[in-house]
Amino acid sequence: MTNEKETALTEIVSLAEQHDITADEIAARMLQDAPKQANYKGNLMKTIFSYIGGLFIFAGLGFFVAMLWDDFTSPVRVAVTFGSGLIALIMAIATHKDPRYEKAVTPLLLIAAFLQPTGLFVLLNEYFDGDDAALAAMVVFGPMAIQMALVFTKLKRTSLVFFYTMFGFAFFSALMHKLNIDYDLTATVLGLSGLLISYHYNKTPYRSFVPFTYFVFAMMFACGTFSIIHDIPVVDFLLIGVASGMIYMSVVAQSRSLLVASVLVMIGYLGYFTAEYFFDLVAWPIAVIMMGFVMIGLSRYAVKLSADIK
Repeated sequence: MTNEKETALTEIVSLAEQHDITADEIAARMLQDAPKQANYKGNLMKTIFSYIGGLFIFAGLGFFVAMLWDDFTSPVRVAVTFGSGLIALIMAIATHKDPRYEKAVTPLLLIAAFLQPTGLFVLLNEYFDGDDAALAAMVVFGPMAIQMALVFTKLKRTSLVFFYTMFGFAFFSALMHKLNIDYDLTATVLGLSGLLISYHYNKTPYRSFVPFTYFVFAMMFACGTFSIIHDIPVVDFLLIGVASGMIYMSVVAQSRSLLVASVLVMIGYLGYFTAEYFFDLVAWPIAVIMMGFVMIGLSRYAVKLSADIK
């Protein structure tokens, strides 16, 4: 018997004597809790196999539709895409309060969020002429964002917050493209906006997806900023300040995913500076060595910051 186990048993005996608990009572409680543990494992396996089964059903339907797509008429194409997504949404709304189907609500919402915009694009392609992709995206993603926001007011699901956020950003991205705003500026503005919105979401109960959005929007913001100022001499040194600001924000936001993204951005920016200003110099090998020490220092600092983030 290990020392830890011996210590634990000693503490259990001490507590039992202190509260006048018999060995039979302890055994009875352990036997009482055993079925609950078995039931939990059974429910877990049931959930896993349910998700896998649903995935196979969805994949099978997708393959079936793809095989017969050329034989479908335009109304049928719209019906099997948008119609199926709308039905999935209605089912999610109708069953979200039923404990028997509570686990199915999120997959149904996911199906609705995938099939409905697909169906709207199919509708535009089948019944309207033109090749304005930005306008088509606005027509699809704008109403989808509004729909998901309205459904959220009833269902209060985290997945709906994620969906209407993504649809909203897709709409504004298409709008900025329609207004002929430069891609780099679009990425910078939307990336910074996404970081601020993620920071707000992180203070709400609907924050489980925030690590993902922190990472995505941080990389978007960093890439957009780099594309804007990396060709401007001297000004490009502000990139180090941008990366440092992102690291500071990760500490304030208590986000490991944002910290990882910020450190990757800092490494990328430093790599750019070494290649831009030292590659043709004799001191290039020394610069590479110094770069290595900087990376080690950054990694140690990142680990320390990560330890401070709960």
